[in-house]
Amino acid sequence: MSSQNVSGANLPTNQTPGLHLQNYGYGWQLSSYKGHYRVEHGGAIDGFRASTSFFPSDSLGIVVLSNQGGSLIPSIVRNIISDRMLNEEKTDWLKLVIKEMKEVKKNEKEGKKIFISSKKGGTKPSHLLEDYAGYYNHPGYGTFQLLVKNDSLFAITPYITMWLNHYHYDTFVPVEVVNGKVDTLLSYDDFLVTFSSNNQGEISSLSVKFEPSIDEPIVFGRELKEVNVNKETIGRYVGEYQLTSQVITKVYLKDEVLYLFVPGQPEYELYPIGNNKFVLKILEGYKLEFIFDKKGKVTEVLFIQPNGTFKAKKK
Repeated sequence: MSSQNVSGANLPTNQTPGLHLQNYGYGWQLSSYKGHYRVEHGGAIDGFRASTSFFPSDSLGIVVLSNQGGSLIPSIVRNIISDRMLNEEKTDWLKLVIKEMKEVKKNEKEGKKIFISSKKGGTKPSHLLEDYAGYYNHPGYGTFQLLVKNDSLFAITPYITMWLNHYHYDTFVPVEVVNGKVDTLLSYDDFLVTFSSNNQGEISSLSVKFEPSIDEPIVFGRELKEVNVNKETIGRYVGEYQLTSQVITKVYLKDEVLYLFVPGQPEYELYPIGNNKFVLKILEGYKLEFIFDKKGKVTEVLFIQPNGTFKAKKK
């Protein structure tokens, strides 16, 4: 309840001469309300907002709960009750708040007049929308899914669903989906989502500037989805493959897991991602694709690497 740092000037105005002092204690916002020492803190989450305040010198405590997210109602009600219980001159707080809101909207309109969009016209995504679909992960922010529905790209998070509206090139604007419908009023223009590709031209990550205080955007890596391969099929990949005249690679099974061995290198676990396609689990951008003949036998394997694609015939 004692001041630990200054959080704002909070200078008094002609309309609110009794509102001054804006400090912070340990978990409490401290201010002077019409000459009365006030300890207060609010709280909010989707659909709810609260205000808890008390006046230590006046033996008064006020709690206001609201089922409106982002509502100013708790602070208005708190101040109206404070005026009455403290026997202070009554201020028309509702009138003041409405006036401030009108000023904010007016400034927003003026801002839009001088706003110059950085959007580049006449562009399109570099890939089909299906190529952006999948799971994206960040160690701190978790995992969410992108999927294509009705020719549109959607982000499915644990909390909300968003439509990704194409902005330009490989950049999209998230727009919130409410009750199954896209709400264009809930467009997150400050959180542009930009996709990046690896050396093979495949979508490998997306970045979004979630944190205004951090210069660099937050990068979510695209997760590869494992495909089930039955025992009969996986056995057909086993064998030796002649990569060069001097280098023979081996594909073998160990504990029902497929591995690749290249002389002079560690063994690589192969992770199935598609029809006869595998990635090297610990090397990003390296893949194997097995080629079959008409009789269903493996004849060669393609080593798809950042520096090119190389053929290795099965011995």
